Amino acid sequence: MAELMTVTLGDDTFAYLPIERRDDCTDTFQLMMVEWNMAKVYTVAAGREPSFTLGVKETADTWLGDPPGGESEWGEPDENGWRTLKRRIGLIGIQWQWLEKEPDTYDPRVPLIGADMLLNDGTTGHMIIDGWHRLARARQLGIETMLVVMLTTDEELKCRTARSYKPRRKRKAKEVTA
Repeated sequence: MAELMTVTLGDDTFAYLPIERRDDCTDTFQLMMVEWNMAKVYTVAAGREPSFTLGVKETADTWLGDPPGGESEWGEPDENGWRTLKRRIGLIGIQWQWLEKEPDTYDPRVPLIGADMLLNDGTTGHMIIDGWHRLARARQLGIETMLVVMLTTDEELKCRTARSYKPRRKRKAKEVTA
């Protein structure tokens, strides 16, 4: 295992395990129409110092939903026979059984990997592209913040797979002459 490192962000100092290269990784991460080659992502992020923190509860509640559990996840049928799911479903598919089976595999001391993604309107926005299971584990452990290593927009675009959607950069409109 890698040596624990520290980073100071603002007035706070955080301990973390550095992101390591995974040249043998064949995984991809897909969100909507975008897919990333994770071996490329790990190569770019390896050894980088985290640059900001993220609130675990807020992010997990928004993106991951609730873990399954309880006696019944479904409510009683309403007057039309419809039953309501009692837990929130997240946009990111967490394999909760993996967390139960091997919780130490998802060490929240390893930073999340984020990217400054180019959007269709030419602006950029932050998106987490690695570490969702670590984020879920951090929420289980009651950890309040996690560190994030960011990729630039150009780095993020280079990590997309060939079949992934790639937005076009804004171009000047052609002049129309009458």
